[in-house]
Amino acid sequence: MWPSKVVTEVTPIGTFWEAEPEHQDYLIKHPNGCTCHYVRPQWQLPHQEHGS
Repeated sequence: MWPSKVVTEVTPIGTFWEAEPEHQDYLIKHPNGCTCHYVRPQWQLPHQEHGS
C-alpha cells in the first residue's frame, strides 16, 4: 500500500496549554454542531430493510 514503512516518532511532550473555558466540553455545549467526533447515546441510526 505504501512505498516504504510508516514511522511514528515518539518524543517527550512539550508545554500543555489548556483551552479557555468557552472551549471546554465544546461538543456537549453545542450538540447541533460537529457530530463526527463521538457517538452520542441519543442517536437513532437509520434502519434499512434488506430484501430477501
